[in-house]
Amino acid sequence: MSKRLVFFTDEDHGKIRDALSITASGKKRNISTKEQIEAFISELDFYCIGKNYLLKQPKKVDIRAIRERILTDCKAALKHLKQIERGKKITWYADTLEPFGVGSETLYPTEVYLEHSLASDAVGPLEKFIKLVEGYHEREYKRIGRKKADSDHFIRRIRDVYIEHIGKNPTTHRGGPFYDVVRAVLEILHRHDQGLSYEDPSRGIKAALKTR
Repeated sequence: MSKRLVFFTDEDHGKIRDALSITASGKKRNISTKEQIEAFISELDFYCIGKNYLLKQPKKVDIRAIRERILTDCKAALKHLKQIERGKKITWYADTLEPFGVGSETLYPTEVYLEHSLASDAVGPLEKFIKLVEGYHEREYKRIGRKKADSDHFIRRIRDVYIEHIGKNPTTHRGGPFYDVVRAVLEILHRHDQGLSYEDPSRGIKAALKTR
């Protein structure tokens, strides 16, 4: 191999190389050079790292629940910070008359004034954080039901790398080089996530080839 691969094993490398070079019946394909295949596999390795990351994520519903809890907590904290900023001593409890006294330059311990200053400094950044997370939370796609084919654009990425390095336009033909490559890659990823289907990638390939 010309470059060290991160995600693919040597066996994976051979599987993808064979998908490009040999038909299911054993007939040799002469569609690309060894250098083209190596460049294709090297870049594909990078995208498979990303795809594997997507597969390993927690469920979207769980992430949304965590995000909602964070927003609730941050909004509650922001409310308290604004109260402190306005001068309310909601966190301070005095046990003694100290430091009160005739001629005293302060009515409260230094910590109380520092608290007010820090609360004031924290309000703006926390408001920005809430706005950022809330905006993403509201924009996030919440479609329920079966996902669209190639919804994560993974096969589309394979298409682009295929065109760039192999120099051919991919087709939806079952048993063609692009079909076989996609199937081989999905089968490799299936080893990392048993829930990933790989037997027939026709639906995802058709979706990927329809888009630019």
